Amino acid sequence: MAKQRKSFVKTGVPAEITGEVGATEWDLSVPANTVVNVSYNFDFGPWYHKGIDDVVSACQQIIEHWIRTHDGSYSDRTLRSCCDNGLNHFFEFLVTLSSALERKLSLADIQRETVEQFIQYLNQCEIAKSTQYNRYTHVKIVLRGLCERGLLQRQRLFPKNPFPNAGRKKQSHAPLSSSERNQLSQALRKELAEAFSRNEALTSYQLACAILAIALRSGRNTTPLLEMTTDCLRDHPLKENRKLLVVFKRRGGKSHLVSLRSTVQDVETVTTVMPDVVSIVESVTKLTAELREELTKSERNHLWIYKSRKRGAEGKIVSLSEPMIYHCAGKLVEKHELKNSDGDPLQVNVSRMRATFINRLWKLSGNDPIITAKLGGHTLKVSNDHYLQATLEMQRDHKFMGDVLVQELMSNTLGSHADNTPVGKCRDPLHGDRAPKNGQHCTDFLSCFRCRSCVITGDDLYRLFSFYWLIIKERNEIGPRHWGKVYAHIIRIIDRQIAPQFPREQVEAARQQAMNTPHPFWRNRELLEASA
Repeated sequence: MAKQRKSFVKTGVPAEITGEVGATEWDLSVPANTVVNVSYNFDFGPWYHKGIDDVVSACQQIIEHWIRTHDGSYSDRTLRSCCDNGLNHFFEFLVTLSSALERKLSLADIQRETVEQFIQYLNQCEIAKSTQYNRYTHVKIVLRGLCERGLLQRQRLFPKNPFPNAGRKKQSHAPLSSSERNQLSQALRKELAEAFSRNEALTSYQLACAILAIALRSGRNTTPLLEMTTDCLRDHPLKENRKLLVVFKRRGGKSHLVSLRSTVQDVETVTTVMPDVVSIVESVTKLTAELREELTKSERNHLWIYKSRKRGAEGKIVSLSEPMIYHCAGKLVEKHELKNSDGDPLQVNVSRMRATFINRLWKLSGNDPIITAKLGGHTLKVSNDHYLQATLEMQRDHKFMGDVLVQELMSNTLGSHADNTPVGKCRDPLHGDRAPKNGQHCTDFLSCFRCRSCVITGDDLYRLFSFYWLIIKERNEIGPRHWGKVYAHIIRIIDRQIAPQFPREQVEAARQQAMNTPHPFWRNRELLEASA
């Protein structure tokens, strides 16, 4: 029997969802209360009675709608930025436009032309391109919300890519140097040791120190750290001495897992060693347990809570915020007199700690970009564009290499300082990376491909591919299993890492010559058999 086809007939949308103009929910008259709480009180009042009442009222109501229903899934930080970093400038532009047109503006005036004029208005402001892009983006969030509610026509409202390459012009945060990281680690260790030894509720400053320590250890972003819950630690499915830190990346809409070593530490141990992330989370959870009992059931899983000391809100239990972290980071720098390499006060924020973490992953992974991006939780492009930076050591090595290369090219002695080996050249066969360092020359040429002293030039390709074809033939002699253990990695390194560094025509010519007439050194397997 044939299966009945599905019907995709478009149905009508209820009026309470479309939010048409004139409905009770979207009455565009000036409201009695013009203050909206987005982590702080933002007042729309100053923008009313200036010829743009309809637009201001609609924007205020969509913000209130998102706060009340969480329909847009926007964080408090995003809504706050939409108000003070977006709508403030958009309303200022609309007031200027209303004055120029000598009439009031309504929602019907918010069209493609108006948005393009706002972009031109931002371009005329003496601000960075990235700042213009941020302001436009936050205004676009609100206007898009009005489109979804049926108050604006979304079709062709927004121009495509009005700020090309805006992200490239924004300078990324520089990672901390080794000395700066050590200073910060010692300061955080002292603060946490003192905070955890008192066995009392933590202050905002102590919580900020704890979250900075976790950022330094885990490399997570600010928002996922602030939204950590009391059950963010999970048992590792395979290793008993490890835990998993589960944080949620709002923009990516997915959870990130960070494997952490779990150790038993008491207060005495904390005074000498930086506590690990597991100990910090468990201590914060324990010391904020009493405050958590006073919260509603839906708020009891919040981790970073403390009693406010702010005037007018004394004793109120609130959550840690990003501005508070930056404020407390400044106090930490001032208290412990943290300095950078130039002797100026050290700039401490979560973004620099993440950059430091990513660059340490890059170094520990042997400069592997794929592993670095995977552990950092982003793509290769993001890693390269925003995180990885050349250290002072890399810059010195690059300058030295350039000076040596220029000297060798001018004296026609390029590569003459390296000794020939059966597969290429070696910078130091006596004291190199894998040399015996006992006064005898290194003869372990099978390890050349994993040795930092190995050098391959264009003149070596014929000899290299003669060796290449010999070990391929060796597979039939010793069997695939043993061959895979001894020689397989050499083939991969030559094909994937060495050959792409030379012109394709040169590689193919050397490869073909070595196949037809191998180098005398590699015409038989006697030396290869002795080495293996």
